[in-house]
Amino acid sequence: GTTHNSNRHPMFNENINALNPFACTNTMVYNMREVTAPDLDMDDPRLTLYCKPAPRDGAYRGRILNAGDGFRWFHTNDNVSRLGDRLLQADQPSKILTHAEVEFNKAEIYLAGLASGDAEAAYQAGMRADMEFYELDESEISAFLASSAGSLSGDEEENLRKISSQRWLSFYDQPTEGFNEWRRTGYPTTYLYAAQEGHTNGRKPRRLTYPTSEYD
Repeated sequence: GTTHNSNRHPMFNENINALNPFACTNTMVYNMREVTAPDLDMDDPRLTLYCKPAPRDGAYRGRILNAGDGFRWFHTNDNVSRLGDRLLQADQPSKILTHAEVEFNKAEIYLAGLASGDAEAAYQAGMRADMEFYELDESEISAFLASSAGSLSGDEEENLRKISSQRWLSFYDQPTEGFNEWRRTGYPTTYLYAAQEGHTNGRKPRRLTYPTSEYD
């Protein structure tokens, strides 16, 4: 059962402190909203499940990073989207290696010509598997798969972007896997957003620096 701490989903345990509840990231919300990612037709039905509307105005708005002067209003508790209740259940399954990830891997392999297979069919199977994992209605799944987001109709790089972006979305609550996906492929292209440039000049690091011993 979920009476004992060790048997509860980690996100549930981390979110128990109501003074600092989890917020959705700008990366997530941007890449799932049709209004901000029109080239991918991303009117994603998972958004309303992953995130709650911001209490202030009912809009879906992700948290930005490093909010310095002029951006602190953005982080008020009523101005950003918090995680949806479905993701914060004590008995929420933990992902390790999912059916969705396997299908997206197959889609990339087929796209690269490393094996014979239908890349679009595997891509759609990955999207369907992830949406079924979250128990979305069949009507929502079918409508999304029928949109331009559900087809691989571009050139190879455009199709890789779609596969990688959808695989990244399927890594929700697997932050290390999500970072590795972006680090490996560069997708999704709109990854995070910092109000202040910080030590990396506004760029997200894609590898560790060399140690002093290597320079020596």
